[in-house]
Amino acid sequence: MNVQSFTPAIGGTLTYTTSGASQNQVLTVGANMQEILIQNIGTATIFFRWGTSAQTAVTGTDCPVAPGAILIATIGLANNVAVIGATGSVVYVTPCEGH
Repeated sequence: MNVQSFTPAIGGTLTYTTSGASQNQVLTVGANMQEILIQNIGTATIFFRWGTSAQTAVTGTDCPVAPGAILIATIGLANNVAVIGATGSVVYVTPCEGH
């Protein structure tokens, strides 16, 4: 088994400031960047989803990230990430490879 060390896309981090409405942004990803690192720097749970076109995140049904938590998700060739959460949370999404 080949284990790829964690490598973030320097300069590729997206920043979301939640407002209670879904926000979609487009990632700039390299061919090998098929994971994202999500950091919820806030006091409320956020929810996110990804896809190859614009996405709309849904509270309660999409993938949650607890306050103060970090999550790595494999998104394949998707390049859109949508985030929703209570007003005032900051969420960082960084394309990466490895774990």
